[in-house]
Amino acid sequence: MYADERDGVVTWTESASTNLYFFDWCVFAYSPETRRTALLGDSSSLTKGKEVPEAPGSSAPSIGKDKAYWAVTYPTSGKRDVGVKIVARPLSGEGEMETVTERGKLPKATADGALYFVRSEDVSPGFAKDRYEIHRVTPEGSEATVTYGHLAPGQQVTALAVAGTSVNWVVSSEEQGSSVLYSLNTATNRAVTFELGHTGPPTMFLRATPERLAWGNGSAAGDAGQYVYDFARGRLWRVGSEEGFSVMYAKGDHLAWSQLPETGAPGSASFNVTRWER
Repeated sequence: MYADERDGVVTWTESASTNLYFFDWCVFAYSPETRRTALLGDSSSLTKGKEVPEAPGSSAPSIGKDKAYWAVTYPTSGKRDVGVKIVARPLSGEGEMETVTERGKLPKATADGALYFVRSEDVSPGFAKDRYEIHRVTPEGSEATVTYGHLAPGQQVTALAVAGTSVNWVVSSEEQGSSVLYSLNTATNRAVTFELGHTGPPTMFLRATPERLAWGNGSAAGDAGQYVYDFARGRLWRVGSEEGFSVMYAKGDHLAWSQLPETGAPGSASFNVTRWER
């Protein structure tokens, strides 16, 4: 379902479910140093046999300094049948799966051991419905609010990407059929906004490096453009467009974007990969 990589270590999520309302999962990590794959966690340890949906946003893992982080759902006895929290475990598979924070979603870890996540009413009952907050947890466990914003009825934060001094997120609304991408420079406390020509679903691709931001709408309807924004130059490029599969990846100086063949086997796709030298 999902994967992340840092310094050759790969972590990924597998699921046997094809049901949109039920999500079972296993999270694994592979180390090129030991050439071993470790099971970091599985849903059966939390759900106790009950069926629960995927966490809002996604349950994609994110690699930090020496741990993997991901959002999970679990059955509760409160007003809501399902709770949401962010868990972590060392990439080696040692120790136990630990709860990093309750009522959070979209975890994004950094190489220095910090963790960013979103808190809003959809995962935090009792939280203001018209507000969201992006939090940062230090390696020592101290938590602080990085930024916050307003949510109109029907809006949610659906994507988060963090790299260098930039924190980037999408506020979207399926009802309104529109979304906005925010890019905040935490060093200067200045933000840039982009009006997106699509609904900004959780399945859209948003990737950040310290120098650039890249995005595409995934499989959503609307603008299928594939974009790159250069932080230092304040310039935006549209490198391609692919309806039904608008995918962007960014890593270091390299970018990749999808391209579907005009003819060929259904489901096949190729990628343009380039080293960005501008």
